[in-house]
Amino acid sequence: MDKKQLTREDLYKLVWSEPISTIAKRFKVSDWGLRKICNQMEIPVPKAGHWMKLQFGKEVTITPLREFEGATIISLDPVIKAGSEILNVDSPMKLKVREINNMLGDLLIVPERLSKPDPLIVEFKEYLAQLKESKSPYLMNNHPRLTIYVSEPLIRRAVLFMDTLIKALRARGHNISIKSNTTRFNISGNDYDIQLREKNRRVLKKEPKYDWDRWELQPTGLLIFSISTYYGREWIDGVQKIEKHIASIIAKLELISERENIEREESRIRNEEYNRLRLIEEELKQRKQNELDNFKRLLLDANRWKKLNVLREYISHISSDPNVDKVMFNEEWLTWAIAKADWYDPTINKFDELLSWVDRNSI
Repeated sequence: MDKKQLTREDLYKLVWSEPISTIAKRFKVSDWGLRKICNQMEIPVPKAGHWMKLQFGKEVTITPLREFEGATIISLDPVIKAGSEILNVDSPMKLKVREINNMLGDLLIVPERLSKPDPLIVEFKEYLAQLKESKSPYLMNNHPRLTIYVSEPLIRRAVLFMDTLIKALRARGHNISIKSNTTRFNISGNDYDIQLREKNRRVLKKEPKYDWDRWELQPTGLLIFSISTYYGREWIDGVQKIEKHIASIIAKLELISERENIEREESRIRNEEYNRLRLIEEELKQRKQNELDNFKRLLLDANRWKKLNVLREYISHISSDPNVDKVMFNEEWLTWAIAKADWYDPTINKFDELLSWVDRNSI
């Protein structure tokens, strides 16, 4: 069993020797709790993708441990509460909400009256004015606008809520836009479609004209704010109105974006490593093929060389044998024959214009 007390230097070495999630499981603590301890004691931890880079043999940078004036002994004795969370250790969501509350303060409070509304709110109110005569309980149109779908009694509240949320998001450095009749929040480079709507209940009509048209939707007066994404979530009026959850909404969006950015980076590293290994494999395959081709050429050249020796021996015999017909095998023929031997010789490969189209090894 690992000891439950470590020096600051011990913990620094530990978090750079294996993933924090592994260390946390061994000590039976929350990995986020362990990260919090490292943050409080100014112990640097590996960034996202560090262990994957090591796995694939890539170079990594280790952040050195700086001097610290606080306590140098860390106790990892866990105090477990229901649900396996550690007392005194806040979740990432709680930490993010606290950060947002500290930064934005009164900007998170939904006011009683609209003051200096965001341009998107101004545009939305203009659309509402155009639809004032609509008989529908829901104010909908085909023009680009904020995705707010509520009955008329909730319009004022919905506008105040959305104006406060948009201003708070802008204060956090995020962008808001309207695209394809959808309200889109851009958080750290990631787009998220959002919607503010009223909850409906299905009610049986008293005198339906058709059997298939027996039900109708009636507004309930409850607001629902939703994020459309794989990690999405909804906030609905309950014990607390959604106006009290603006910090939580922003925190959730930022945490989702952080998670997606980490996953995207890990995916990029995996793809990069896959492509690198595939290139190495293809290069090795090509080297093997080249090696085989070169060896086959060597065998063919060796066979040519063997035949060449017979050819040169024959030419030498013709030039030296006094009994050979000197008319047929004259000096011109001898010059021609030597040139053809040089053309056939794998160590010379003399150029021959009339035989340039011939593969010597095929003869």
